[in-house]
Amino acid sequence: GMGGALDNFRQRDDQDALDGGVGRRKDADMRFTVERMALVKMIEHLKPIRGAGKKRENDVLLTVCGPMVFVEANSVTGGCEALVMEEGTCRLMREGFLAVLKSFAPKKNLRFVSEGDWLRVERFEVRMRDYSPHAVAPEGYKPFPVAANWLEIPGASEDGAGAAPRA
Repeated sequence: GMGGALDNFRQRDDQDALDGGVGRRKDADMRFTVERMALVKMIEHLKPIRGAGKKRENDVLLTVCGPMVFVEANSVTGGCEALVMEEGTCRLMREGFLAVLKSFAPKKNLRFVSEGDWLRVERFEVRMRDYSPHAVAPEGYKPFPVAANWLEIPGASEDGAGAAPRA
C-alpha cells in the first residue's frame, strides 16, 4: 500500500501563499511555472522498463535549472521549457506527485514554490527530500515540447499564472 503516503501531501487554503508572499523571504526557494500536461507526460515516461531486472525507483528527481524543468527516474530523463524564477532540485514520490498534477485538470499551467520541506503546487503541498538550491542540468534528456503559446493563454493574468517578471 501507500504506507503513510498521506503524510507526504497536504492542502493549504491561505491565499497569501499564492500571492507571492512565500518564496521572496530567501533566495533558496524554488519558484517556477510549467505547462501541466508537459510535466505529466514527462513523469509518465519515467515508468521503468518491464523485466529490466533493476530495482524500481519510486522517486522522481526534479531539477529546475535555466529555462527548463527536468525529471529523472529509472535511468530515464525528460525535460521541458518552463518559466523559472528560482532554481533548485529535490526528490518527490513519483506516483503521488503525478496524481497531484493530474488532479489539477484541465488547468493549463501550474505554479510551484518550495518552502522548507514542501513543494507547493497551487494550493496543494508535496513533501520534498534532498532539496538543494544548487541545480545542475542533466547531460542528456528527452525533450518534451510545450505549446508554442503555453504561457500566453487567455485569462492567465487573472490567476497570476501569466505574471512573469518584467525584463
